[in-house]
Amino acid sequence: MSSVSNKKWLQDIDVYDPDLDELLQEFKIGQQSDLKNLKQTEWEEVWRRAFVERVKSIKETTARQRLEKKLKKLERIWRKTSGSKISSIQIITDASTLESSLASNTITAAIETAPELKKWMKQKGLFLQDLFEVLVQHNIFSTDDFFMILDETWVEIKREVRVLRAQELKSNDAKARLENLLSKFEDEWRALEGKKAKKQLYDDEKAVPTPTHTIQQAAFNDLAEKGKELKAWMRTKEVWNVTLFQELVAADVCTPASLKDLKQKEYEEVVRKVKVIRYEQFKDAHSQAVMDKLLVKFGKLYEKSKK
Repeated sequence: MSSVSNKKWLQDIDVYDPDLDELLQEFKIGQQSDLKNLKQTEWEEVWRRAFVERVKSIKETTARQRLEKKLKKLERIWRKTSGSKISSIQIITDASTLESSLASNTITAAIETAPELKKWMKQKGLFLQDLFEVLVQHNIFSTDDFFMILDETWVEIKREVRVLRAQELKSNDAKARLENLLSKFEDEWRALEGKKAKKQLYDDEKAVPTPTHTIQQAAFNDLAEKGKELKAWMRTKEVWNVTLFQELVAADVCTPASLKDLKQKEYEEVVRKVKVIRYEQFKDAHSQAVMDKLLVKFGKLYEKSKK
């Protein structure tokens, strides 16, 4: 291990952390210019040990976010110094993702978080561990969450899966199998969301979204953040439905506690809108019966909140 401390230059760029300093010394980093010698695999190890392993034991969200901010800033400097165009470990990139979806860096945690998604992917013959994990990291836990996949989001999902599968894609046949599976998944996603199949809208390498798509993604992100507590509660109570969630947030019901403030007429209007939208999407009797059952269960929870 190098005996040269990195404290001064890490402080200069506002990313100093004692454990990070010690870890960098293990990789013979004694000054900022030494970052150019750090290989992609070595950076991934730094990320894993400095962030992934430590963040699990950090309970405060703000502390997690501070650590994440430091590591991401250092990564940008490393990439600029080394000329690396490949980002660090993509399956676990930020504290909010870890907090909301993965309890640990394992496929088991992802399966426990999104059993509905796994079941659907297996039924469709589309299950691939890396694709599944990436979807979970994008807060896609079931087909009800497919509304959050925009065209540029899909480009990023494909890129991350290809990065994770890089070691297995040494033959043309392997690459073709992966692309075929991704194409089939895209067809299923678009069919469920009623989106027409489109030719490649973005270059997979650049993936630059249009202003319209950026605004849509921002709106979706804002919705998800605004109703974060409500979404978790709906899943716990087994009344999760993305359309119901959207209508509730639109009615200013963003937390379980605010449900009691929803007036009877407003509640009835929310239910009416959900039925109209979902019945239009799913016209078979079975799907409509399932929706009715969920709304009845939600209605009981609403009545309970008023007492």
